[in-house]
Amino acid sequence: MWVVNKKLTLKIFITIMPLFVTRLKVSSLFFLLYCIPLMGQEYKVSGHVQQKDGAEVAFANILLYKVADTSFFKGVASNESGFFSFDKIINNHYLIRASYIGSNSDYKLVEVNSDMDIGPLYIDCLLYTSPSPRD
Repeated sequence: MWVVNKKLTLKIFITIMPLFVTRLKVSSLFFLLYCIPLMGQEYKVSGHVQQKDGAEVAFANILLYKVADTSFFKGVASNESGFFSFDKIINNHYLIRASYIGSNSDYKLVEVNSDMDIGPLYIDCLLYTSPSPRD
């Protein structure tokens, strides 16, 4: 009787095993395709740099720091009109700061959970203007 049950058990195992493996593969693939995009969402953070009097600051440095340990995360420079943009920023809390020739803005706390425009970062600096040819 044991021999008959053993053969029957082996036959059932051989018949069911490929079905089980196929279902396991499909379940694993579904899990990977469904869950990985949720963990890796990336956002865009943008803004502009201005002096306190409202003038745009071109080519200022803008640095992004992680709040948890204040380590440097990413940096960009503003364009000619003071606009800047960080791409591929993951969901987290950050400190952002602008600087230009020895002058800095205050730190601004940013919670990134969607694409966002943080508005202006203000720097109190004097920009050098060359004398006019008539002077």
